[in-house]
Amino acid sequence: MNVELLWRELGGSFDESSYFNDQIASNENYTSQFRHTVEKEFNSDKYKWKTMGPAKVPVPTPDNYLKKNEGHHMVHMPRSKSANADDRKTFRDCLLDAKKADLPSKSNNALQRLPCATDYVTMNKIAAQKMPSKKAKRLLVDTRTGDKIDLPPSGLELVYVYKKKFGDVPDYLVQRAKAVALAKQQYNDYVREMKRKKALYQVSEEEKKSLLNGLKGQWDALYQQYQCLPVMMDTFTKINRKQWLEAALGDLEQDIEMLEGHQDIYVAN
Repeated sequence: MNVELLWRELGGSFDESSYFNDQIASNENYTSQFRHTVEKEFNSDKYKWKTMGPAKVPVPTPDNYLKKNEGHHMVHMPRSKSANADDRKTFRDCLLDAKKADLPSKSNNALQRLPCATDYVTMNKIAAQKMPSKKAKRLLVDTRTGDKIDLPPSGLELVYVYKKKFGDVPDYLVQRAKAVALAKQQYNDYVREMKRKKALYQVSEEEKKSLLNGLKGQWDALYQQYQCLPVMMDTFTKINRKQWLEAALGDLEQDIEMLEGHQDIYVAN
């Protein structure tokens, strides 16, 4: 069944339906009103014969031959600019500008030599006069055909034997020996100090006399207490007191005999 007839029977309208929009589309394309203006601005920066040149170049006559510097002249063709064009100068525009003025001649007084306190010309002359003459390169010819080599690096010339320090001990070895000797000396001092700290302490004569006087004084005091004990020992307290005094007196007598019997006395730390 035809869709169009069915739509008409149902009372539909073609103007209100989007189903038939592709059938009612216009065949005319959109054309901007600024088309001619854009084409004109686009073609305004183009030049004719830019790449290949004119189709036919006029040939000069024999009387009007090419002269010097005639081929270097360039015709400046001003470039049309649009309203939004950049105002900066291009490299091509710089080349097309007028030539700069010639340099002033030697007779012109505009450029004068500035006064200087140092005369470099005279100094260079004196330096050139005092410069030593260039020595010829020392070579060694080792074949009959003229083959030559440099003499100093060849090893055939005695160099080191004529030095002032030839045969002497190098400086770095001397410094090394001094460093080793210093390290040994420091180590020996350290060992000696440690032995001295760990060694036995020798009692001096003044200390020995002071010890003897102190021991004898204690012995006299204890002996005085021992003499004051009662004759009758009828209690445990008296017996213990007597035994303690006898033991203390015996220890003091042994210490006194040891100090008086030995001349040198050492004490461990």
